[in-house]
Amino acid sequence: MLDIIAIFIGFVLTLVVVGLIVTIAEHYIVGYIWRQVPCVSCPKVLCRAVVAEIKKYKNVHSVCEIGAGYGVLARYVARKCDVSVTALENVWFTYFIASICRMLPGGNNVRNVCADAFEYLKGENVHFNIGIAYLCPEVNDCLMDFMDKFDVLILLDFPTSGVAPVRVVD
Repeated sequence: MLDIIAIFIGFVLTLVVVGLIVTIAEHYIVGYIWRQVPCVSCPKVLCRAVVAEIKKYKNVHSVCEIGAGYGVLARYVARKCDVSVTALENVWFTYFIASICRMLPGGNNVRNVCADAFEYLKGENVHFNIGIAYLCPEVNDCLMDFMDKFDVLILLDFPTSGVAPVRVVD
């Protein structure tokens, strides 16, 4: 009887591993090559610049990072600024890794959400003191419809077309 249970557990684990491999391949190979910009890591110098920018504002309690990826910037901002950060990510596997990484320092003030950012921002009671977007130019342009959801919007690397920045941080 124990042999049958061991074989069954081995079979189930094999299916889970194969399922994960197929899902990862679909999201990271097919999805990114044909439909999305690849996940870009956030270097420490950029994290420091964002924190310095956030600290210029008074009474910041809530921050939303759009396209949070693995949550590096979200955790760094939460730790250094002592604010609550909502990290939005639309790829479930990346969200899964970010959720695990919440156990790292700075993760207690981070709330990971796996959702389309624009659908999430359509919510009635959604408002953040600061929004952070590290996205490609086309997606940044879509954020202009949601400017009322943020007191301040910080765009990293890519500007929006037709909107002059208030300040450019080097």
